[in-house]
Amino acid sequence: MLRHFETSLTLAMLGLLASACDAPASDETNDELGAEASESDESDGSTGTESSTSSSDTADTADTTDTTTSDGMECECIAEQPDYEPPMMPLCGETLCPTVSQVDGQEGVPELATPEALVCALTALRERTPGIVTWSSTFNGGQFSDTGYVLIQANGEAVRREWGAEDLSYDVDPALRFELHDAAYYDACLADLDDSARYYCLREYPNPSLAICEAGWSESDG
Repeated sequence: MLRHFETSLTLAMLGLLASACDAPASDETNDELGAEASESDESDGSTGTESSTSSSDTADTADTTDTTTSDGMECECIAEQPDYEPPMMPLCGETLCPTVSQVDGQEGVPELATPEALVCALTALRERTPGIVTWSSTFNGGQFSDTGYVLIQANGEAVRREWGAEDLSYDVDPALRFELHDAAYYDACLADLDDSARYYCLREYPNPSLAICEAGWSESDG
Protein backbone atom coordinates (compact mmCIF):
# COMPACT_ATOMS: atom_id res chain seq x y z
CA MET A 1 0.00 0.00 0.00
CA LEU A 2 2.79 2.46 0.93
CA ARG A 3 4.75 1.45 -2.15
CA HIS A 4 1.71 2.12 -4.29
CA PHE A 5 1.31 5.56 -2.69
CA GLU A 6 4.99 6.41 -3.25
CA THR A 7 4.69 5.35 -6.86
CA SER A 8 1.62 7.55 -7.38
CA LEU A 9 3.34 10.49 -5.68
CA THR A 10 6.39 10.07 -7.86
CA LEU A 11 4.26 10.05 -11.01
CA ALA A 12 2.37 13.15 -9.91
CA MET A 13 5.60 15.06 -9.27
CA LEU A 14 6.94 14.04 -12.64
CA GLY A 15 3.73 15.31 -14.25
CA LEU A 16 4.04 18.70 -12.52
CA LEU A 17 7.69 18.93 -13.55
CA ALA A 18 6.77 18.20 -17.17
CA SER A 19 4.08 20.87 -17.13
CA ALA A 20 6.50 23.41 -15.71
CA CYS A 21 9.03 22.64 -18.44
CA ASP A 22 6.44 22.83 -21.24
CA ALA A 23 5.04 26.28 -20.30
CA PRO A 24 8.04 28.48 -21.27
CA ALA A 25 8.36 26.69 -24.58
CA SER A 26 4.72 27.49 -25.34
CA ASP A 27 5.14 31.18 -24.41
CA GLU A 28 8.28 31.44 -26.51
CA THR A 29 6.50 29.96 -29.47
CA ASN A 30 3.62 32.37 -29.06
CA ASP A 31 6.05 35.31 -28.90
CA GLU A 32 7.72 34.18 -32.11
CA LEU A 33 4.38 33.82 -33.85
CA GLY A 34 3.38 37.28 -32.65
CA ALA A 35 6.60 38.83 -33.97
CA GLU A 36 6.09 37.18 -37.35
CA ALA A 37 2.51 38.48 -37.51
CA SER A 38 3.71 41.98 -36.60
CA GLU A 39 6.36 41.88 -39.34
CA SER A 40 3.73 40.70 -41.79
CA ASP A 41 1.42 43.58 -40.82
CA GLU A 42 4.25 46.09 -41.18
CA SER A 43 5.11 44.64 -44.58
CA ASP A 44 1.47 44.86 -45.68
CA GLY A 45 1.22 48.44 -44.42
CA SER A 46 4.38 49.43 -46.26
CA THR A 47 3.11 47.85 -49.47
CA GLY A 48 -0.21 49.65 -49.11
CA THR A 49 1.57 52.97 -48.61
CA GLU A 50 3.75 52.41 -51.65
CA SER A 51 0.70 51.46 -53.73
CA SER A 52 -1.19 54.54 -52.53
CA THR A 53 1.80 56.76 -53.29
CA SER A 54 2.15 55.23 -56.74
CA SER A 55 -1.54 55.80 -57.46
CA SER A 56 -1.28 59.38 -56.23
CA ASP A 57 1.76 60.02 -58.44
CA THR A 58 -0.10 58.60 -61.43
CA ALA A 59 -3.09 60.81 -60.72
CA ASP A 60 -0.86 63.86 -60.38
CA THR A 61 0.83 63.03 -63.68
CA ALA A 62 -2.53 62.68 -65.40
CA ASP A 63 -3.72 65.98 -63.94
CA THR A 64 -0.65 67.87 -65.15
CA THR A 65 -0.64 66.42 -68.67
CA ASP A 66 -1.66 69.14 -71.10
CA THR A 67 -4.12 67.67 -73.58
CA THR A 68 -5.39 71.04 -74.74
CA THR A 69 -5.14 71.59 -78.45
CA SER A 70 -5.55 74.90 -79.94
CA ASP A 71 -6.82 74.89 -83.54
CA GLY A 72 -9.04 78.04 -83.34
CA MET A 73 -8.31 81.19 -85.28
CA GLU A 74 -6.25 83.57 -83.18
CA CYS A 75 -7.27 87.22 -83.34
CA GLU A 76 -3.69 88.03 -82.31
CA CYS A 77 -2.85 87.55 -85.98
CA ILE A 78 -4.66 90.84 -86.65
CA ALA A 79 -2.47 93.86 -85.91
CA GLU A 80 -3.93 96.54 -83.67
CA GLN A 81 -3.66 99.93 -85.36
CA PRO A 82 -4.83 103.45 -84.64
CA ASP A 83 -7.86 104.66 -86.51
CA TYR A 84 -7.49 106.44 -89.84
CA GLU A 85 -4.71 104.19 -91.05
CA PRO A 86 -5.32 101.58 -93.75
CA PRO A 87 -5.28 98.09 -92.20
CA MET A 88 -2.17 95.94 -92.36
CA MET A 89 -2.14 92.40 -93.67
CA PRO A 90 -2.42 89.67 -90.98
CA LEU A 91 0.69 88.89 -88.98
CA CYS A 92 0.19 85.13 -89.51
CA GLY A 93 -0.05 83.05 -92.67
CA GLU A 94 1.46 83.14 -96.13
CA THR A 95 -0.10 84.68 -99.21
CA LEU A 96 -1.54 81.81 -101.26
CA CYS A 97 -2.39 83.49 -104.58
CA PRO A 98 -1.77 86.66 -106.54
CA THR A 99 -4.09 89.52 -105.58
CA VAL A 100 -7.48 89.33 -107.28
CA SER A 101 -8.39 92.63 -108.94
CA GLN A 102 -11.09 94.30 -110.98
CA VAL A 103 -10.60 97.34 -113.19
CA ASP A 104 -12.84 99.74 -115.08
CA GLY A 105 -14.28 97.95 -118.07
CA GLN A 106 -16.29 99.07 -121.03
CA GLU A 107 -19.25 101.31 -120.24
CA GLY A 108 -18.21 101.45 -116.58
CA VAL A 109 -18.75 97.77 -115.91
CA PRO A 110 -16.00 96.28 -113.68
CA GLU A 111 -13.81 93.82 -115.50
CA LEU A 112 -11.87 91.00 -113.88
CA ALA A 113 -8.17 91.60 -114.51
CA THR A 114 -6.79 88.45 -112.87
CA PRO A 115 -9.06 85.46 -113.55
CA GLU A 116 -6.38 82.92 -112.61
CA ALA A 117 -5.88 84.57 -109.24
CA LEU A 118 -9.62 84.38 -108.55
CA VAL A 119 -9.70 80.65 -109.35
CA CYS A 120 -6.71 80.15 -107.03
CA ALA A 121 -8.40 82.10 -104.20
CA LEU A 122 -11.76 80.34 -104.48
CA THR A 123 -10.01 76.96 -104.56
CA ALA A 124 -8.06 77.84 -101.40
CA LEU A 125 -11.31 78.78 -99.66
CA ARG A 126 -12.94 75.53 -100.75
CA GLU A 127 -10.00 73.40 -99.63
CA ARG A 128 -9.47 75.34 -96.34
CA THR A 129 -5.84 75.88 -97.31
CA PRO A 130 -4.18 77.77 -94.42
CA GLY A 131 -2.98 81.18 -95.55
CA ILE A 132 -4.17 84.51 -96.95
CA VAL A 133 -6.10 85.40 -100.10
CA THR A 134 -6.44 89.05 -101.09
CA TRP A 135 -8.27 91.36 -103.46
CA SER A 136 -7.74 94.98 -104.45
CA SER A 137 -9.66 96.94 -107.06
CA THR A 138 -9.74 100.61 -108.03
CA PHE A 139 -12.31 102.38 -110.19
CA ASN A 140 -12.80 105.81 -111.73
CA GLY A 141 -9.29 106.95 -111.11
CA GLY A 142 -9.28 106.02 -107.42
CA GLN A 143 -12.60 107.60 -106.53
CA PHE A 144 -13.79 104.12 -105.59
CA SER A 145 -11.63 101.29 -104.25
CA ASP A 146 -12.14 97.91 -102.67
CA THR A 147 -9.38 96.03 -100.84
CA GLY A 148 -9.49 93.11 -98.44
CA TYR A 149 -8.25 89.72 -97.30
CA VAL A 150 -9.38 86.42 -95.88
CA LEU A 151 -7.08 84.63 -93.45
CA ILE A 152 -7.95 80.94 -93.81
CA GLN A 153 -7.47 78.18 -91.26
CA ALA A 154 -7.59 74.44 -91.91
CA ASN A 155 -10.56 73.89 -89.55
CA GLY A 156 -12.80 76.09 -91.71
CA GLU A 157 -12.60 79.26 -89.64
CA ALA A 158 -11.29 82.51 -91.08
CA VAL A 159 -10.79 86.20 -90.42
CA ARG A 160 -11.98 88.65 -93.06
CA ARG A 161 -11.49 92.38 -93.44
CA GLU A 162 -12.41 94.82 -96.19
CA TRP A 163 -11.79 98.54 -96.66
CA GLY A 164 -11.83 101.20 -99.36
CA ALA A 165 -12.82 104.60 -100.64
CA GLU A 166 -16.28 105.54 -101.75
CA ASP A 167 -16.39 109.02 -103.18
CA LEU A 168 -15.58 111.35 -100.24
CA SER A 169 -15.51 108.71 -97.49
CA TYR A 170 -13.06 106.00 -96.49
CA ASP A 171 -14.45 102.99 -94.64
CA VAL A 172 -12.67 100.17 -92.83
CA ASP A 173 -14.84 97.20 -91.86
CA PRO A 174 -14.19 95.29 -88.63
CA ALA A 175 -11.88 92.29 -88.78
CA LEU A 176 -14.40 89.48 -88.32
CA ARG A 177 -13.79 85.87 -87.38
CA PHE A 178 -16.30 83.53 -89.01
CA GLU A 179 -16.86 80.04 -90.43
CA LEU A 180 -16.35 79.58 -94.15
CA HIS A 181 -19.09 78.31 -96.43
CA ASP A 182 -19.04 74.60 -97.18
CA ALA A 183 -17.11 73.23 -100.15
CA ALA A 184 -20.24 72.98 -102.31
CA TYR A 185 -20.71 76.76 -102.15
CA TYR A 186 -17.24 77.41 -103.57
CA ASP A 187 -17.70 74.67 -106.18
CA ALA A 188 -20.76 76.54 -107.42
CA CYS A 189 -18.79 79.80 -107.46
CA LEU A 190 -16.00 78.24 -109.51
CA ALA A 191 -18.55 76.90 -112.01
CA ASP A 192 -20.24 80.28 -112.40
CA LEU A 193 -19.47 81.95 -115.74
CA ASP A 194 -20.17 85.46 -114.42
CA ASP A 195 -16.90 87.07 -113.30
CA SER A 196 -18.68 89.59 -111.08
CA ALA A 197 -20.55 86.78 -109.31
CA ARG A 198 -17.33 84.88 -108.69
CA TYR A 199 -15.67 88.04 -107.40
CA TYR A 200 -18.59 88.46 -104.99
CA CYS A 201 -18.07 84.86 -103.79
CA LEU A 202 -14.54 85.76 -102.75
CA ARG A 203 -15.66 88.76 -100.69
CA GLU A 204 -18.90 87.37 -99.27
CA TYR A 205 -19.01 85.67 -95.87
CA PRO A 206 -21.71 83.95 -93.77
CA ASN A 207 -23.47 85.73 -90.94
CA PRO A 208 -23.36 85.93 -88.02
CA SER A 209 -19.66 86.22 -87.31
CA LEU A 210 -18.01 84.37 -84.39
CA ALA A 211 -16.07 87.34 -83.03
CA ILE A 212 -14.77 90.81 -83.81
CA CYS A 213 -10.98 90.77 -83.82
CA GLU A 214 -10.67 94.53 -84.32
CA ALA A 215 -13.27 97.26 -84.69
CA GLY A 216 -13.73 99.20 -87.91
CA TRP A 217 -13.92 102.92 -88.50
CA SER A 218 -15.09 105.45 -91.07
CA GLU A 219 -13.73 108.80 -92.20
CA SER A 220 -15.57 111.28 -94.35
CA ASP A 221 -14.44 114.52 -95.99
CA GLY A 222 -17.97 115.61 -96.71
